Amino acid sequence: MILGSTGKNFAAGMSGGVAYVLDEENRLYKNLNKQLVSMEPVEHKSDISELKNIIEEYVSFTDSKKGKEILKNFPDYVLMFKKIIPTDYKEMLKGIAKFEEQGADPETAKIEAFKDFVGGTV
Repeated sequence: MILGSTGKNFAAGMSGGVAYVLDEENRLYKNLNKQLVSMEPVEHKSDISELKNIIEEYVSFTDSKKGKEILKNFPDYVLMFKKIIPTDYKEMLKGIAKFEEQGADPETAKIEAFKDFVGGTV
């Protein structure tokens, strides 16, 4: 989670995980390294819940004024956050979910998704 500004080429080298970035001035897109990541609104219930939990934990450790302000007005602020996720990582997550929906256990789903992702050459 990032509550401040970002510099040029943000997310260059990001290969996994998710970043939630507060984009109050709508400038993130121009600083984003778009070759390897995608930028999405934070709109799924699981993402909203995860973001709120991260901010709550951050505030509990830091007593951040900005964090408190965001929590106090969370419905307004959540609209200003962007979810940054590496494209390949996102595809792997989709593949894992697909195999889990077909009944595979989590470890098998990861292996099968990876096989699909690299073209079955594992």
